[in-house]
Amino acid sequence: MLQNGQNQEAEWTGGIHAPVEPSSWVHGYVIYLKMFYDIRLKWEETTNPEKLQQLYRQMNKLEGVLVELENKNDISQRWTVDSEAYQMARDAANDRQKKVALLKVHSKVVERWFLLSLKAKYAEGHALAKRLSKQITQATNSMKTAVDEFNKLECSSSCSLPRSVEFDSVKNPDSDIWLQIDSLGSTSPIPITIKRKAVDLYNLVDRGKEEITLLQSEMKNTIDHFIEQHRIFVSSVVDEISLQSCSAETRGKDILIRMKTLAIESQLVELKELFEAHIEDISLPDFLYPPRRDVTGEEEEEEEDDSLYLSLPDRESDIDSDSDCADDVDGGLDEVEDDIDSAFF
Repeated sequence: MLQNGQNQEAEWTGGIHAPVEPSSWVHGYVIYLKMFYDIRLKWEETTNPEKLQQLYRQMNKLEGVLVELENKNDISQRWTVDSEAYQMARDAANDRQKKVALLKVHSKVVERWFLLSLKAKYAEGHALAKRLSKQITQATNSMKTAVDEFNKLECSSSCSLPRSVEFDSVKNPDSDIWLQIDSLGSTSPIPITIKRKAVDLYNLVDRGKEEITLLQSEMKNTIDHFIEQHRIFVSSVVDEISLQSCSAETRGKDILIRMKTLAIESQLVELKELFEAHIEDISLPDFLYPPRRDVTGEEEEEEEDDSLYLSLPDRESDIDSDSDCADDVDGGLDEVEDDIDSAFF
């Protein structure tokens, strides 16, 4: 999918986004040949014995590579620096390296611009904003390095790419220099700005699909997390028979664990209702306290064993019982007061 998107972007835009021609044996041969001639020139000018040995070993390695390429591609006589074939191949190789370096600069520009736009969504001092600031600094330094590498490379007189660029002129992906480079070699009547908008929309749709996939993965991870927590708590529950012979502290801990288990089971039920429209195959574990289910259209609840559920007492009955207890206490106090009065009078 990513490769298709890159191919479509290259097809739409041309210019800087046009694919670089694949490297051929001629390209490699010229590079090795240039390295060989440069090292031989240094070897001829050096008088240091250690340096001479080092350069000689490098020349021998390159000699083996060159001989292999020449035999494989039927080159009867090695190209010289002044030969037309060498100069044409050298210019083509230099132009290709220049194009690759410019593509690298453009990728660094887009990366830096993306981080800047992302940082603008967060307030200053936010943890993510601080982290993005460090990444922006790294991206800026990397971009400056890519610009320096591009400016150092040579290219032929027929190359349509700029000989050098400045950091300030290329740091914005919408700057004039990128629009001009995009227009090079493009014969389409569609303006480059329209093409770039089409590419941006295409990438936006692709990014949206990736975000949906990531969100579904997070939903699945959330469900799995609570299922694992449920397993841990259920494994710590003490069975009712053993609980009768346990200490009060153990029974108290067991009640707390059961309450935590009930809370997790409620959370799992709620998460399933929220996520089941977006992810498939949500299977929940066996609950310690299964939820009550309606068995008729009139929403009559099925009668089950009360020992399976944790329930709170009825509020009104609590109030009534509290009132009865208060009346009993008041009555008892009145009787005590009567006894005290009769004892003294």
